[in-house]
Parts: sequence; C-alpha cells; structure tokens
Amino acid sequence: SIVVCTAPAWDDTGSTDYNKGDLVAHTDSNIYSCKNRKRCDKADHVPGVDHRAWKYVRPCFTEAPTIVPSEVPTAIPSDHPSDQPTAIPSSEPSLSPSLTPSFSPSWSCDVADWVGGTDYNEGDQVVYDEIIYQCRNKKRCDKSKFIPGVDMRAWQTIRRCITDSPSRMPSSSPTASVL
Repeated sequence: SIVVCTAPAWDDTGSTDYNKGDLVAHTDSNIYSCKNRKRCDKADHVPGVDHRAWKYVRPCFTEAPTIVPSEVPTAIPSDHPSDQPTAIPSSEPSLSPSLTPSFSPSWSCDVADWVGGTDYNEGDQVVYDEIIYQCRNKKRCDKSKFIPGVDMRAWQTIRRCITDSPSRMPSSSPTASVL
C-alpha cells in the first residue's frame, strides 16, 4: 500500500524548533522522527544522514500515483520487466522441435580465442583452454609469454565456457533393466 506523506516537510534552514518525537517528511521520500531536540533544530543534521538526531519511521510519497495498473497486458514489452515470472506458460510452443541432439557443441561464450602477441586492452576478454579470461594489465596481455590461466597478473579468470552438447549418444534401442 502507498503511504502518502502527512508529516510536514523538514525545514533545512534550521529556523524550526523541533521537539523529541516530531515527525518530518524528507526529500528522500521517508518520514523521520526527532530523537534529539538540540540536534534536530540544526540544518546540518539531516534526516536520513544524522542517525543520532533523526530516526527512520517509514517511507512516504508526496502524492499518490496517478496511473492505475491495467488488468490487460500491453502488446509492447515493458522497459522495466517484473522480477516475477508469469504464471501462464507460453501459448506458442515451437512448431518444429529438434528430434535428434546436435553433435557439434554449442558454446555459451561469444569470445575470441587468445592469440599471443595480439594488441589487447584492459577489459578485453578471450577464451583459452575453454575458459574465459579478461585482460587486467595491457602491458602484460600484449605479450605472448603471459598466457591466460598462467599469469594471473595479466589475466583474470571470468568463467568456463559451457557446452550444451550431450555427453553420450542416446541408445537407438533401449533395453529394460531387471532389478
């Protein structure tokens, strides 16, 4: 539920006398309660910053939202998708699923292989021995003797490349096992 601010806005000039327990609404969209009268009265003791002067109470908004959520989804995807997955599965599954597994690995990394002596910059990523590395020192990354995975001053390990390929061929004639 949305809590609209009912507390008066905090006076940042220091001209208001606050008493212990007085509530103020701050520009950070929160309400604070005065804990220490001598500190609350001073402009340099800001709610949300000076925890000895002000105690956080709750969030609030200066006005209620004007947009009412729609019950009907839009045709255009949101720029800010929800963290929650939809409860309804897709009504458009693939019309032609693959019946046989792929025999060539499908790498999950779109990174070029490391080539010694190449002009690399800090932040560049390469694959060496099925592991992704990122250049952390340009002077070292450019030299062939500083191999990813060996010289960690030049290269930082990012992750292993993962393949989607099956580890074994499925049987063309499965058999039932008897226990």
